[in-house]
Amino acid sequence: MKHLSMGHRFIPPELWEIEPHMAVWVKEKYGWEEEIYHRLAYEEFMEWAYRVWEGINVWRRMLERNPETKELITTEWLSYQGIPPGFLTRPDLVLQNFPFDSPATFVWFHLDFWRMELDWAEGIHFKNRRLFSYWALGMDENLASYMAEEEKMNFPRSYAIAPTDFTYLPYRKDPLTGLRFFELPKKYSVNPQEWFPAVRNIMRDFLDELLPCWSKFPLVLSLSPGMGGIGSQQNFWSFSGHLSGVWLATQAHRFGWPFSYYGYDGPPSPEQHIVETISREGFVRLMAGLYLKGPGGLLCDAVGKNSSPPKKIPLLYSIRKLTFEGKMFKGFAEPFDDGIPPPRALLTAFPAPIYEETTLEELNLWENPENLPKQYKELLEAEAGVDFKTGRVPPYDEVPRLKWLFDPTIEWLKPKDFPPIDWSKGQV
Repeated sequence: MKHLSMGHRFIPPELWEIEPHMAVWVKEKYGWEEEIYHRLAYEEFMEWAYRVWEGINVWRRMLERNPETKELITTEWLSYQGIPPGFLTRPDLVLQNFPFDSPATFVWFHLDFWRMELDWAEGIHFKNRRLFSYWALGMDENLASYMAEEEKMNFPRSYAIAPTDFTYLPYRKDPLTGLRFFELPKKYSVNPQEWFPAVRNIMRDFLDELLPCWSKFPLVLSLSPGMGGIGSQQNFWSFSGHLSGVWLATQAHRFGWPFSYYGYDGPPSPEQHIVETISREGFVRLMAGLYLKGPGGLLCDAVGKNSSPPKKIPLLYSIRKLTFEGKMFKGFAEPFDDGIPPPRALLTAFPAPIYEETTLEELNLWENPENLPKQYKELLEAEAGVDFKTGRVPPYDEVPRLKWLFDPTIEWLKPKDFPPIDWSKGQV
């Protein structure tokens, strides 16, 4: 499992294989130094904040203007209102399909794989099925050092419940173990299920002290999936790119990966049950139907956007630029690795690696594997050792494959196939 290690023992190589575009970006642009890693984490904190602020403002505008449905599928209205704010949604559909009937508080944590510490946390309170309040809960001193005085002054204090330096939460202690918030993963393991109870103790005390009006409601804890949180969401497509990666991150056990990259601790939700039982292809299509339905029920996808300006998050924009140049799978895919896989190609792609012997039924990637094109089946048999008669999928030590496999009958797109894109608006 050392084949894609970027030089530090805490960065598990499997994370790069969920999101190959991140490995391509590291290789082609910046290399992987600690300063770059932490600057990226800081940019993710800021972009997450701006996404939620924008989502709240979109809600307010929608309630004031009451736009027609056909307007809501345009970039003017699409915003990051999902859980997490990682995929673009129609705000009216979030209202119809929100997974919890009662008010609920969601807190997301970002794991610093370099130091094996929690480096930031952000929270959202949902009321009446919509974004109601946003909290910048805190970041560690290292990330806070990137915040310029101008940013501190312009950061809306009405949304921030931490002191001005933002470092209040990371140093709070769990009353039972005496461990500080930021050091919990290092003291336990990378598996969030081991330290979620301690995080819950800290967050309950935190809410009781600073937001007692919300402390009585359900508290949902979540660890951002994938390598870089919002960095992983620069993979071009909002649904077939991001949500496909979420499915892979939550189903790590199906591929024999050593731990889960996604953690959830809270009341059971329909999405949680669905993602465990439905295929990857079916999950993404279902979510598109729930949150990005087009005219006449047409399922849509959207080119992702960034809510922060480029000067605030230059690294994130450089990742998005690289994916738009058609390099998101460079060196990580067959039979194509140059271009932009359209949604259909991503939904049927065969990821890598697969460490333990398994079956097509257990992997549960496709809705109807028997309907895959003959050329694609031949590629899967030749490069991945898939046996379509028995359904067997061999392990990595038998077929050491690091490249994703794509349906050769689906042509990849080029940047010229798209009209000019404003990355602050995205594109449907």
